[in-house]
Amino acid sequence: MVGMIITGHAHFGTGMKSALTLLAGELNAIEAIDFEEGCTKTLLEAKIDEKCTKLLEVCDGVVIFCDLLGGTPFQCAALYARGREDVKVLAGTNLGMLSEANLTRQFIADLDELAKSIETIGKDSVLYFQSKTEGN
Repeated sequence: MVGMIITGHAHFGTGMKSALTLLAGELNAIEAIDFEEGCTKTLLEAKIDEKCTKLLEVCDGVVIFCDLLGGTPFQCAALYARGREDVKVLAGTNLGMLSEANLTRQFIADLDELAKSIETIGKDSVLYFQSKTEGN
């Protein structure tokens, strides 16, 4: 199985993990890291290293889900994953991505294939709803 880390600004990580728990029930091999005010980049890097190391002891790989492309959590995750085949990073995380990843990570062994599949689900989960008004 592939482990998951959810990270982002403020309480993004713990908030998204909480929402996923509400949808999916008990979660295994999923960690959350919050980048709160006062947290340094160095401390965030250490937290990512700690959580990845813990997950890689029991998982075949790890996907790190970040809130925002280019933000500090993404930068730290990308730096950690650079040159590693067992860690992949996705940015722009939404609940649809996390839900799909939680289900498919048990069946897709190839980490690149899994990450690309989750990226597609994330993009497909975004929709602009336009309500038609009467007379239009």
